[in-house]
Amino acid sequence: LLSVTPSWAAVAVLFVAACFVSIAMGTSVGTITLITPIAVAVAKVSGFSMPLCIGSVMGGAMFGDNLSFISDTTIAACNSQGCQMKDKFRANFKIALPAALVTLVIILVMSFSSGIEQIECPDYNLMLLIPYVLVLIGGIAGINLFAVLLVGIISGIIITLATGTTDAMSMLGSMGSGASGMF
Repeated sequence: LLSVTPSWAAVAVLFVAACFVSIAMGTSVGTITLITPIAVAVAKVSGFSMPLCIGSVMGGAMFGDNLSFISDTTIAACNSQGCQMKDKFRANFKIALPAALVTLVIILVMSFSSGIEQIECPDYNLMLLIPYVLVLIGGIAGINLFAVLLVGIISGIIITLATGTTDAMSMLGSMGSGASGMF
């Protein structure tokens, strides 16, 4: 997104990306952990303030987590209250969308007046988005959560190995570190 939008809109792009990733992952903390390094890099190369960049990521992450079908809080809320996830989504969407749109407008107004002209973007591969999109579609379609997450993990493994993003041993090491960290 950073490579196809004007540089002055970089902070808004961080917000929108955090919204999307958080909806797909179902975790605000995971989204913040994933996108904050990008926000820090954007702040360093663009001249935007670090708090603005990180705050936009945090706001987008909270928006997405609030609407995600695979969020632990969504699952717990629906199961404990006996409601359907789609009903919770509809109710939260009516509250969260206006707040997100107002936030996006404020970010765009602040960014437009910043005078930022150009940001260098590293190379990227759009195929790496496929696991997130599959998880998002599976969650919206109401497919079993375990199956959706399994599809996301397997497609992520296949795509990262096929594109050479990582090698099998590094991936296994990262998986081990992740499991150890959760423990």
